[in-house]
Amino acid sequence: MWTAAQRQRLEVEHQILQTEGFSQFSVYRQAAYDSYYASGLATSNSGKGYNLCMPIPSGFPTQRPPLYILDPHPLLMANGTAVSSLGVSHSMHTLTPHADGYVQICHWRDTRWHAGIVLQKVFLKAHIWIEAYEQHVATGRPLADFVRTMAEVEWEHEKYFRSQVLKSALGRCLPLWQAPPPKENIRVSFTEAGA
Repeated sequence: MWTAAQRQRLEVEHQILQTEGFSQFSVYRQAAYDSYYASGLATSNSGKGYNLCMPIPSGFPTQRPPLYILDPHPLLMANGTAVSSLGVSHSMHTLTPHADGYVQICHWRDTRWHAGIVLQKVFLKAHIWIEAYEQHVATGRPLADFVRTMAEVEWEHEKYFRSQVLKSALGRCLPLWQAPPPKENIRVSFTEAGA
């Protein structure tokens, strides 16, 4: 099922997580099923823990992996209802939940996913989502209100990640992706795209 290139890429992904500041996450292989997943515990700035799990699809790295919050479960909105009850939600930046009701974070649109995106970047977006979620719980405002303001910070992260890939020996194993658009276009493109 997995090609040698995919297996090598997943090894590189694990190395990036361990050496580039995300060692709380790892890539695992389930030998009995010959499947892969990445998981770990994300801790918010408030100290709350969120257990994240990313099953790696057979089309990786060109296919976007889903990212689920396994714990806390159920994950509740400010009004006390389960986030997963919304299904796909622009205001909460969620996609179709797992069959067991786990929230799926919208970290990338399928149409914008490409093989140059590393799992470390997905976990970074999960951290951003979690911080925005906690602001939603505290204020009752839609999570999208907070993610929009974080888009500019993410632009800086994108610029930084791209520069680091260009400097890194591991970067030779990854295709280089297109540079982000000008920073001043972020809010306009965000609103137009409905992300």
